[in-house]
Amino acid sequence: MQVTKLLRDNHQELLDNEKGESYAVYTKHFNEQLKNLNLLDNLLKDYRGEIILNKSDSWYTYKLTVIYKDIKFSVGKDWKHKLHCHPEELFKLHHIVTHNPKLKQFVNDNKPNNYTFEKLTTKKLIQVLEYNLKLLNVVKVLVQETETGNGDIFNQDIQNLKFIAKHLNTELKHSDDHHAETYFIYTPFGRLHTEYNKHSRRTSHTYEIEKHIEYINKIKENLGGEC
Repeated sequence: MQVTKLLRDNHQELLDNEKGESYAVYTKHFNEQLKNLNLLDNLLKDYRGEIILNKSDSWYTYKLTVIYKDIKFSVGKDWKHKLHCHPEELFKLHHIVTHNPKLKQFVNDNKPNNYTFEKLTTKKLIQVLEYNLKLLNVVKVLVQETETGNGDIFNQDIQNLKFIAKHLNTELKHSDDHHAETYFIYTPFGRLHTEYNKHSRRTSHTYEIEKHIEYINKIKENLGGEC
């Protein structure tokens, strides 16, 4: 694998400032990540891809990224020295389907062992990377199912609200921002709304929407359809 080190502009200055100091925060963390990088490089030397050592938001820490089969993985170890390895894209999607039973079943059936980072072998590391590739694909499918199902509900809600607004001679209102898209109307019995959350990809709505439609249809029926 190709190895790339993206160091801070003042990297050498930070190292020099800590020479001889007993509390060398930057030096300690950098050397630890360099050690981790060398281990990963040795384990993955026969595979195509890239290992990147890159500065993080903190002034003294670095993060490791492994690009395997064109997917970026965040790789490191926790405080118990156990390997953590996740596709970066998974962080943006996983919360949408966290409680999906299909996802829970996949994890139960396929999750690899919780390996100690320093005791990794090439076989173990590849096993974890491959598992996470499959996990990412499963999550993408479940997210798509969630988006499609909730999108259908949202669109049907909009049509229902338009129907109610027309027959109550009121205005359908709309708001849209980075968090959610919402349609709503005010009726004599309160506010009706439907909202699509762009973060969770789910729709929430007023359950009385269908009751309003049922009530309007009954009135139309009693008036001979002239409503």
